[in-house]
Amino acid sequence: MKVILSGDIYIVILEMGENLIESIRKFASEHDFCGLLVGIGALKNPKIAYFDLKEKKYLEMNLTGEYELTSLIGNIGRLENGDIVSHMHVTLGDREGKILGGHLLNAEVAVTVELFCMRTRCFIRKRDEGLRLNLIHK
Repeated sequence: MKVILSGDIYIVILEMGENLIESIRKFASEHDFCGLLVGIGALKNPKIAYFDLKEKKYLEMNLTGEYELTSLIGNIGRLENGDIVSHMHVTLGDREGKILGGHLLNAEVAVTVELFCMRTRCFIRKRDEGLRLNLIHK
């Protein structure tokens, strides 16, 4: 992982083989970061999910192979206990040009991932027991 501070924006460059989620948490911890992130690149064996509102749970999809990361958008905040929490959605393109999308749970970097991270005041996610989700509280 390489981190470049360009004005008020952190540019985070991930390399082949790095775990995307672990790298984002490491970046947030090392830079005391909360805020918005956007990115592009390529992922290998991503795990994405769709939140089923009726069942109040994520339906996970384990994808196999390499995918273009055509878009990543998300945020990094904290839980009430201070733990770092990220919430990211992705669109992924396969070799046939088909697009898949959803909540990103895990992925390995296939070639590179380029993230642009904009700091905000830190926000807290609190458990909503009705939905069984950690939602932004303050």
